[in-house]
Amino acid sequence: MRCLSCGTEYEASSCPNCGAQTHAETPPEVTWALDFSGQLTKKWPRLPDGAAEEPAFLVHRSSINMEDKLTINMLDAYGVPLVAVAPGSGCFGKLIMGTSADGTDIYVPVSFLEDAKALLEEPADD
Repeated sequence: MRCLSCGTEYEASSCPNCGAQTHAETPPEVTWALDFSGQLTKKWPRLPDGAAEEPAFLVHRSSINMEDKLTINMLDAYGVPLVAVAPGSGCFGKLIMGTSADGTDIYVPVSFLEDAKALLEEPADD
């Protein structure tokens, strides 16, 4: 079995790593994103049944002047888990040119949507 709290595999009635109680099913992996480090699945919130929370569209950012990278890094700095998707032929453009001509769509968990939108609002001029 896999602990829903820390992800440790175990056979006992509670997780030997964090002490969480046994869950009957292994939670599904978040498969709609490529994440080599495995950090996305650790940070992405889970529902009470262990399933990954649904992603919600946050914003589309242009790749010009690294607008998309700046937004992604800011959200990451605030601890907001996200999935960045290059729409259209963007994946091909990223492979060939290193950037997507179509920009980047950014998705966050539904529970983080309002907070993420607030972070993206520009401060009012005084």
